[in-house]
Amino acid sequence: MVALALLLAVPAVVFPPPTPGSLERHAERAAQPCLACHPAALTSTRATDRLAPGLPPLLATPDVRFDHQRHRAAGTDCAPCHAAGGALPTKAACATCHDVEAPERCADCHLTAPDGRLRLAVASGVLRPATGLADHRGDFARHHAEPARLAPATCEACHAPSDCQACHAGRIRPIGLHPADFIATHGPAARRDDPACGTCHRAQTFCVGCHAQSGLALEAGPRSFGRDARDRRTFHPPGFGGQLGGVPGPEHHRYAARRQLNECASCHREADCVRCHGEAATTRLRASPHPASFAASCRALLDANPRGCAKCHASTAALQGKCR
Repeated sequence: MVALALLLAVPAVVFPPPTPGSLERHAERAAQPCLACHPAALTSTRATDRLAPGLPPLLATPDVRFDHQRHRAAGTDCAPCHAAGGALPTKAACATCHDVEAPERCADCHLTAPDGRLRLAVASGVLRPATGLADHRGDFARHHAEPARLAPATCEACHAPSDCQACHAGRIRPIGLHPADFIATHGPAARRDDPACGTCHRAQTFCVGCHAQSGLALEAGPRSFGRDARDRRTFHPPGFGGQLGGVPGPEHHRYAARRQLNECASCHREADCVRCHGEAATTRLRASPHPASFAASCRALLDANPRGCAKCHASTAALQGKCR
């Protein structure tokens, strides 16, 4: 509890701050050389070494690695790092000599796990970036795509590929991945950014299964488009199915099918289209998908791929005399 209180009192330190009264004692001995009281700093090679005289101070275990002996051998004095008469170094103090923002240099100071990545769970809490492009504060979990694309090496200093896959390809996704009530408003997003949805969801299983449970399935017949006598909810807009003999409106499904057939195929099978548009359809439902002048130019299509024509026409041989 004492260490926690000290951490809260003196933010942004590399090590836990000194014990109460330490700053006053150092101020009283400002002219005295540091090594007079801390001779062990000449040979210390670990941040966990106790350099204070007398009894060990009430400090938490340092969360970084540091070699006093190496810094002294390079001619570095104590005062530039331990400013204000004994205060412990800050990240800004280290930045006067070291590139503290380079992801490949993080392990120079921070502790690492056996795989070489930074150890995130430390004695003082959880290690997270708080500045720069990778600032993890706020809504970073939802908006980390751009930093991940621009600086992947920074992410890889802490995260393994499995960390990304746990959300983007795992069987259980965090509930905060989508905004509140997304299930009721995801239609436009799904149409606009299908590849992004496909990184986690499979249309033929996840989407179709959910729509079927919600009463948006195709079980009510070829012209219901998600509506039947059991009061199923409407998935398509009014006029999507059209009226027999009527003029197709702007919401007619012919435009959606020509604009993005893959979107239709995410729910519908080819047989659903053939049931209305095929040659074997009943007189009431038969509706040619071709324009009026199609027979005058369809011969090339028939010769190139007769199997495509056979999907709706019972005999491709009979088409030889119709297509020109």
